[in-house]
Order: sequence, then structure tokens, then C-alpha cells
Amino acid sequence: NNIHRLTMIISGAKLVNTGYVVDVQPIITTNLVANYDPATGISGSTFTDSSGNGYNATLYNSPTTATVNGLTVLQLNGTNQYYYYTTGYTALNGAVTFDAWFNTSQTGQQAIVSEYGQAGLAGGWEDAVLGLNATKMAGGVYNGSAGGYVQSTNTFSTGTWYNLVVTYASNLITLYVNGASQGTLSTARASNPSPLYYAVGYPDGSGAYLGGGGNAYFKGYIGAVKFYSTALNQSQITQNFNALRGRYGV
Repeated sequence: NNIHRLTMIISGAKLVNTGYVVDVQPIITTNLVANYDPATGISGSTFTDSSGNGYNATLYNSPTTATVNGLTVLQLNGTNQYYYYTTGYTALNGAVTFDAWFNTSQTGQQAIVSEYGQAGLAGGWEDAVLGLNATKMAGGVYNGSAGGYVQSTNTFSTGTWYNLVVTYASNLITLYVNGASQGTLSTARASNPSPLYYAVGYPDGSGAYLGGGGNAYFKGYIGAVKFYSTALNQSQITQNFNALRGRYGV
């Protein structure tokens, strides 16, 4: 007898063969401030915020796009390309989650998400919150010094997709890679200016944060990037990872 495989998507549930159903839940939307998804949001130099909150970002120096598994991702050149919302966010001064999918094509220090206290980014308050240092992935918040971060237990590889997430609440930083906790750091986030500005792919201008993880432009692919005004818990981090991992072949 011939056995045929059938894979079907039904309202978020994947029917595998004909024997069982795997439920694929959508991303967490509660306290979602901004969602920059290249698969749905890029038109010219505008990067539409698909959260519905209207924080549309601007693409600088003509980044290109590429297709991964049939869906669009952003491609940054590691020299001068990046994006950010030019008006700034007022909801990201306390508890936060920064969540980014990336695939770098070079080794060494690179900024993924960096934080600034002014429009135009350079020349004032600046630090990295997600980035790559010499060999590891790292994430943190500014705590008044350069030591407010956690780094991954394993080194990163070029040509590989990762979901890198950092959360902060109640004086605790937690880093996650592909849904798995990498460790925590007990520290208080410093008093921040308001609004805050966040850029993707742009150096933090300092180079001191995340062990150098904000010291250079990012080179490679950037997938979905999400900002939350709360610290997501382990279950929510896992749900977000599972919701998008199939896109990137992870």
C-alpha cells in the first residue's frame, strides 16, 4: 500500500500526517508595543509597525530584502544600514522585553538593538540592549555602568538563524536564545530619558555595553523584531519562539 503524507494548516493548528495535531499558537500580543516584521511591513523606506500602535520605523541607506522559506527578511550591509522609529517610545522605560530574529554573515561585535535618549541617535545617551560581542550573544539594560548584561552560554555561528530575547523586570535581567534561558543578572535599570529611541542594526556609539556587543553595524539578515512593555515569562518566550521558528528553519 502507498502511504501519503498530508500537512495542513487549520487556524494555527498543523495536522501532521493524519494521526495527530500540533497546535501552533500565535505571538503574544498583550503589552506588545511594536512589531517590525519584514514579511509584512516593508514598503520603500517605511517599515510598518504591525502591532497596530502606529510606531512605523524608517529604513536608512536603502537596506535590501531577501527571501527565506518564501518570506521576506531584511538584509543589512554592516556599513551604514539600519532602521528606527524617529519619534521615540514612551512605554519602554520600565519593565521590557526585546525580541529579535537574526542571521549574521560575519563574526565579531555587532549591534542588533540599541537604545538612545535622543532623536538622530548619536551624541548623547546610548547603549546596546541586544548584540553580539566577540564570540557570544548578549542582552541587557543600562544600569549606570557597562556591566548590566547576560551573555549566551554558547558561541554564535554565521549563517545560522537565532531568536535572541532579553527581559527586564523587578531588578532582574534574563537572556534567552531560541526559547532557552541563558541565565540572569540581578541589577537595577538606571533612570532613563523619555522618550527612548531604539535602532536595529545601528551601533550604540559607546562600544562598552554587552561586552562590546553594540560596537558595530549589523551585517546579515534581520527577521521579526518585537518590543514589549513587560517582561515576558518563560512560557510566553517559548510561545513566541515556536510561533515563528518554522519561518527560519530552526
